[in-house]
Amino acid sequence: MHCSKHNKRHPSKAAMHCGSSITSRIAIITKTMKKNLSIALIIITTWSCQQKPKLMGTTIKVGESITHELEGNPSTGYTWQYKAENPEIVKITEEIVSENKDGMVGTPSKFKYKIEGASAGTAQIIFTYRRSWETDVPPAQSDTLTVNVE
Repeated sequence: MHCSKHNKRHPSKAAMHCGSSITSRIAIITKTMKKNLSIALIIITTWSCQQKPKLMGTTIKVGESITHELEGNPSTGYTWQYKAENPEIVKITEEIVSENKDGMVGTPSKFKYKIEGASAGTAQIIFTYRRSWETDVPPAQSDTLTVNVE
């Protein structure tokens, strides 16, 4: 309304005024859209980076062992932790093998878990990749291994 009313009295001024008003509105809308797009990209990136648990299974005999290997970066504070359901069925030992050849911080390491069949049955081992002090935060990654021991 302001522009059409102004347009009747002073057409040249109205064009400049209305044009700058539209330009400023477009700038505000563009700025808002960029902000919303940035927020959406952050949400999508965060969601897509959270890896879904991997489910794997294997069968071994009592006394046999397998190695389960996971990649991690302990220099960032993240480590793999595990919990075995039915821990009497499997014996687990851990070894961290650094791939740091040049003394650089932030290079990946391998977390190797030797899983030995201790008694017949099925054990599910849940591995979570997290920082030990972040107890109220979901793990960055998780991995589930089902071991059938015969």
